[in-house]
Amino acid sequence: MNPLIFFKENKKSDCFESQKLKKALINALEIRNASYVNSILDETYDLIHFLNLEDVAYYSNSIKKSVKKVISVFFNEEDFRGRILDEVKSLKDKESTYTIKKNDVEILNKIDCIFVPSLEAKKYLESFNVTSRIETLYYPLRNIKFNLENNVLKNVVYRYFQLDEESIIATTSLYYKDYDAFLRLKDLATYFPKIKFVVLCEKDLIKNSSLKIRKIFKDKINNIIFAPLLNEDIYCSLFYNSKFYLNISSSYSNTIELFDAMASKTQIFSLNNASFNDITIDKETSYNYNNLGLMKEGINEFLSGLIESTTKKAFEFSKEANVNKVGKKLIEVYKSVLEE
Repeated sequence: MNPLIFFKENKKSDCFESQKLKKALINALEIRNASYVNSILDETYDLIHFLNLEDVAYYSNSIKKSVKKVISVFFNEEDFRGRILDEVKSLKDKESTYTIKKNDVEILNKIDCIFVPSLEAKKYLESFNVTSRIETLYYPLRNIKFNLENNVLKNVVYRYFQLDEESIIATTSLYYKDYDAFLRLKDLATYFPKIKFVVLCEKDLIKNSSLKIRKIFKDKINNIIFAPLLNEDIYCSLFYNSKFYLNISSSYSNTIELFDAMASKTQIFSLNNASFNDITIDKETSYNYNNLGLMKEGINEFLSGLIESTTKKAFEFSKEANVNKVGKKLIEVYKSVLEE
């Protein structure tokens, strides 16, 4: 077995989630002392693990027929190229629904194995007539990296963003085309003016977004901070010091950040349609809401001490995504795919 974890970097976009996913998958192999290939130019690989459909479509014809192809989906929905879901706007009521394009389903059905983050994600793929083998695989977590209690870098996020250490931080992650999510962000920032909202996003997110999204932020909102591609120390300090993580996207997303929030014991608030509910389990690993109004009420209750934190159960859940456990399953699936 000699797999290649493949992600073609693009100067137009940093694809911050794909970069984290690639690094995590490699860590999962390394911790199990498994061999792997670093470059597509090294033709010794017998399996290629893609992180987006664009790379599959572009490179599949140049790969030897004997090489097995696998892909991870629903891990990097906030990325410019990692996204699998496509927005469909109703002309009648302007409501959005999300689908997987027919051409993308055809590509997925030529893949030997598809990795998804949960059973609900698997069933969702199957509802679009995806017939390839689908395996559930958690995002590989190095839980210990968020244990910063005695680490000199634990408060580095405050210095990086020039915040007082008494500041209440809320973290979220947004796709650059998700207009409704940006409206929710603005609503939250206006409703909670004393909270600092840090948004993990693509570089130049506002500049590359649609005109109507840019109009939302025509006037600077002082308690919103856009943060593209943070280094590991700042990223871990951000999650360690965040009061809560907000999942306010319009479709299934934020898988990587949700697991990191659980591992860092950060309280999660999620919209029901924004994540797979066997990851954000209501009142166990998170608090889930049908709309933003109810979420705001829940945040107020949490800040007032009227509802208990779910971080203890969420942290226990995150242990199942430990990089060692995930690495063991990853290798087992790779080997079984190669034997087919």
